[in-house]
Amino acid sequence: MLTTQNIAVVLFFIPVYQLLFYTIQLITFKRSANRARWYLGFLLLSLTVFLIINAFFYLDYQKVLDWSYYLFVPVFLVLIPLFYKYLLSITGTERSGFAGNIMVLFLPAVLILILNIFTYGNLSYIDKLKFLYSGFSIPEHSLILHFYTEIVFRFGFIILVLVQIFFYTFKVVKILRFHKAWMEKDASHLPYVEIRWLTYIFISLLLFMVINILFNLIANDHKVSMLLGYNILMIITGALIGYLGMKQENLYEHIKKLSSINSKGLHKLSNRINERSVKVAGEEKSDVLEALKKLMESKKLYLNSKLTIDDLANQLNVNKRIISIVVNDEMDTNIYGFINDYRIREFKKIISEPDMAYLSMEGIAEKVGFTSKSSFNSSFKKATGKTPSQYRQQSKINQV
Repeated sequence: MLTTQNIAVVLFFIPVYQLLFYTIQLITFKRSANRARWYLGFLLLSLTVFLIINAFFYLDYQKVLDWSYYLFVPVFLVLIPLFYKYLLSITGTERSGFAGNIMVLFLPAVLILILNIFTYGNLSYIDKLKFLYSGFSIPEHSLILHFYTEIVFRFGFIILVLVQIFFYTFKVVKILRFHKAWMEKDASHLPYVEIRWLTYIFISLLLFMVINILFNLIANDHKVSMLLGYNILMIITGALIGYLGMKQENLYEHIKKLSSINSKGLHKLSNRINERSVKVAGEEKSDVLEALKKLMESKKLYLNSKLTIDDLANQLNVNKRIISIVVNDEMDTNIYGFINDYRIREFKKIISEPDMAYLSMEGIAEKVGFTSKSSFNSSFKKATGKTPSQYRQQSKINQV
């Protein structure tokens, strides 16, 4: 028979099972020395434990809740530090002076755990239940220990958590901006990291925490509609943290498998990466470059004046920083020089055709993908040592 209690149990344990799935994969299924995976795994484990304790309360599992409350606030206080540690590890920021003494990050959780032992731990079983089921507030005619237990709860669950949110938001934004700016200058910096995904994980974690603060401090009933709304939000935020974390992990391990650009499935490759830089084997570089050249020649993407490295990365299903490294190493130029080389070849081909003699230099430049006369002239002279006009004149003489 479907009862409110049964519905509540299902609602509370769906996000628990979801997070537990991601946690097991990160901590046990994939074994490696990658510390970032472990920090993310323990973050998801902490989220799971917190949701389980929360479920004990709203499902009235009194005997389990009696001892699990000791961990309720401490587990909540390790969430952001674990993400911060994950961020430092996956970006290698610990070597850049951002971290400081990492053990200090977990002191608030340890402090609240000790205070819980000396306040809540000295209450009788009946007094503990009075405290817990009064909505974490001080019951009338309560013992002095109730008062101290309440102070510890609100100090940890509100004050310390809010301090963490503001402090770590500042630190995380600073680190993400630092690495984003570095990536824009150096294509080989952190090729296994997606800053956008890290941002989404952090935002999801903040939402998880804010929702739980409001839920535990404001919600005073057990209506199914309230529980449904809460757990839907837990499923969404937990799924984003777990899924994006796993995607980042896959990127870290593989970046992306290189795939063919033609219908025959030309190449399927893997990238070799370590924590400091990207290392692409010589054979892999040749395969990437061959695939890139075939793409340019078969689809003539260079004719698109708005063509970017992101477009090429999407076409090849290869990380754009890999493409940049390969072009730099194998062609001794950057991606825009590589693209412009094809445009210049197309220009030479066009002016060699008698039927195209009526076209102006600007018209041809625009036709082959250049956005301005000045960029066309400078690129052409750099590649050939001549201006477009000089080259065209020389071409006419040769044809005669």
